Amino acid sequence: MIHTVPAFDRLGEENAFAVLARATALSEQGRDIVNLGIGQPDFRTPGHIVEAAIKALRDGHHGYTPATGLLATREAVVRRTLETTGVEISPDNVMILPGGKPTMFAAILMFGEPGADILYPDPGFPIYRSMIEFTGARPVPVPIREENGFAFSADYFRIDLKLTYRMNNKGFMQEFFVDFQNLSNHKRTFSIKGRPVSAKV
Repeated sequence: MIHTVPAFDRLGEENAFAVLARATALSEQGRDIVNLGIGQPDFRTPGHIVEAAIKALRDGHHGYTPATGLLATREAVVRRTLETTGVEISPDNVMILPGGKPTMFAAILMFGEPGADILYPDPGFPIYRSMIEFTGARPVPVPIREENGFAFSADYFRIDLKLTYRMNNKGFMQEFFVDFQNLSNHKRTFSIKGRPVSAKV
C-alpha cells in the first residue's frame, strides 16, 4: 500500500474545477448553465490572438522557451506596467507563468511552516487556504470588499489585524503594527493575481 506524507492530507481540492466538471456535465445534458465557479470568460479567444498563435507555430516558434518567459513578452509586461502604474521595472525581474497559482504556491512554500501566519484574500479561491494549511502555517483570511475594488485595504491592516493579534499573539501584533507605521508615508505597489493594485500603507 502506498503511504503519502501527512501534509498531503491537508491539501484540499480546487473546488472551482469540481464546479466546472459538474457544470460541464449538466451542460452536456442540454441544460442552460451559467458557470460562476472557474472564472472563465464566456467569449472565444479573440481572432487576432488565434492568428498570431498559428503564425508563430508556422514560423517555427515552438519548443521550450526560457524558464522566465520570452524576452519580448517580458519587455511588453515592463511597458504595460509603466503605462498603468508608473512603476519602472526590469525585464530581468519579470517571469511569465501559466496563471497566478504557481507563483502563490512557490511563495507559500518558501515562507509557510508551523508557527507562521499567512494572509490570504477572502473571498478567494479555496486552494489558497488549502496550500497554506499544506505547509503547516496558519491561514489568516483578509476580507476584500466591493467598496475597495476587491483589493486589500491598508486600513484593515492598521485596525482589524492589530486587534486580532492583540488577542492572539501580542508580540507579533506589536511588530506588525510598528512595521506598518514605519511605512505610513510611503506608497507601495503590489500585484494580486497579476492585477496591479496601489495602496498607501
